[in-house]
Amino acid sequence: MPRQIFADEAFQNFGKGINCCMQVFGAVAEELDLSVEEARRLGAGFGGGMGLGSTCGCVTGALMALGYKYGNEEPDQSGQADLFNEKKSAFLTAFTGKYGGTRCPELLGGLNPAVPEDREQIVEKGLMKSVCANAVCAAVEILRELL
Repeated sequence: MPRQIFADEAFQNFGKGINCCMQVFGAVAEELDLSVEEARRLGAGFGGGMGLGSTCGCVTGALMALGYKYGNEEPDQSGQADLFNEKKSAFLTAFTGKYGGTRCPELLGGLNPAVPEDREQIVEKGLMKSVCANAVCAAVEILRELL
């Protein structure tokens, strides 16, 4: 049975340099025959909306995992591409349904983690724990249903 990730653990991992994308992709790595370390390294550049406050790393980590399992690898594999797109759409629908969007500011009440003043507010308001850590757990849960 795959190991579950809990919000407290996810929050502690943020303080240890393991971003949201790394945590989501890493949580399902072994189910994809990857090592946790490989998945985390692949996701290293995508946390905090790629460091720009863009698409949440939870989303990019999940899409990376879905792409690894279901993505096409050759031209003219439209059936495989269609399967991946169905899985991607299902993930995005579920995640957006829970969080109202896929971009960091949409999840964080308009605050952008790439803006230093906003980042201070995110920390002061405890949003890394109440929003981001819970989003990691939700993304992993949704992702596992689709894998």
